[in-house]
Amino acid sequence: MQAEFMKSDYTRRTRADGGWCGIGCNAEIPARMEGHMARYQNKIEVREKFQQIFERQPYSVEIDDIDLEMSKGVFPADAATSTAMIMQALREFEPTVALDMGCGCGVLSIHLRRLGAELVYAADLNSAAVACARKNAARNGYNDIRVLQSDLFSSIPPAVQFDLIVFNQFYFPSDIDWFGPTRDGGTNIITRFLDEAPGRMVPGGVIVMSFADVAGPEHDPARLARERGFEVEELTYVRDEHGHEKVVLIFPNPMSQ
Repeated sequence: MQAEFMKSDYTRRTRADGGWCGIGCNAEIPARMEGHMARYQNKIEVREKFQQIFERQPYSVEIDDIDLEMSKGVFPADAATSTAMIMQALREFEPTVALDMGCGCGVLSIHLRRLGAELVYAADLNSAAVACARKNAARNGYNDIRVLQSDLFSSIPPAVQFDLIVFNQFYFPSDIDWFGPTRDGGTNIITRFLDEAPGRMVPGGVIVMSFADVAGPEHDPARLARERGFEVEELTYVRDEHGHEKVVLIFPNPMSQ
């Protein structure tokens, strides 16, 4: 582990032999085709689920004792398994300066402040999300969270260096614009982010992302990070008939640099 601000070692939840996660397995082509069809069906189900949520926004909700408004056109963090997974993973760190990239309603930036981060930025390209995150920060007594409308790092002061960045990104591209621009989701946005992030982080800093099999391996941030030579750790939290969801820890700037 490169991050010196980790509280304690965590238990790895991935299997060393690959097994169900598909790493190193010798699946036959029919099995692969079945997997593609299952992912397609899952994406249809996801679309229907989030359309229903969009139609009932705005609404209020609590996540881990954080009081939130889920404004119209803001990604519903309460409906995503990744929110709980990331919140659990973040408890293993003690960052000083943190960034919630693609902040949506702002729940993760509030969570970071509650965990003791002294300076927290929250950034999103979606103007509805920016307004919502500001409202939720104030609603929970954290007016000091710096919420910015930004295309990734474009509006974040270059002098600010983060020891932790959390990015709960859109898993794959979509033509659905209910919750802001998603056409560059998956590989496109992850690639841009991973290319820019190292220059915005201190040595030993950590990136916390999430991923689900439903998106397809081409959009896996762990794979894209390893292609860039970054150190990667994977924590699997959910496994069911649709595959698994995981948190990905990426260390782009080792302490030795």
